[in-house]
Amino acid sequence: MTRDFAKRSKKTTTQPKRKVSNKRKRPAQKKQTPAWIWLLVGMLLSGFIIFLIYLSVQKPNQTSKPTAKPTIKTSEPEKTKLEFYERLKNEEVPIVTKQAVANTKPTTPVNYYLQVGSFRSEADAQSHRARVLLMNLNAHIETGDDGSGNKRFRVITGPYSNNSQMASARSKLVSEKIDTLVLKREVK
Repeated sequence: MTRDFAKRSKKTTTQPKRKVSNKRKRPAQKKQTPAWIWLLVGMLLSGFIIFLIYLSVQKPNQTSKPTAKPTIKTSEPEKTKLEFYERLKNEEVPIVTKQAVANTKPTTPVNYYLQVGSFRSEADAQSHRARVLLMNLNAHIETGDDGSGNKRFRVITGPYSNNSQMASARSKLVSEKIDTLVLKREVK
């Protein structure tokens, strides 16, 4: 076999195997903030603190010299005499107590209703009533006149005997993005 000895390297023709290093690769270190930035931040912070101390030590009359205000000459009307001071002296204001407020509550029982829609066609009112019924609320339709001779179909839920029942029903309706109108009617 022929060999080319001219381009022969000093190393043997077979390459030695690489040794596997047991060292783990170090994670890339985060770039640290340069020292000159920390120096600048420290100087600015200390300057601000010194400024605050200077302001707290300074007396109020040293802050600024009063300047002469320009005078505007206007015809000053005579001092008006206010009458409400005399009226208040002569009048008595009754003091309302908790007992008086409790006595002013209406003695007639009241039911609350929620109007959840008003429609021109009965079909629209029926479909809206079905939507409210699916929310587990009692709903019915009342027909009425809108004042100009046109018939209106109002979808109403209730009756609710107290505010908390009405509020819970209203929150259900609002969560379904249905606007409501509170109606207060006396029980007959």
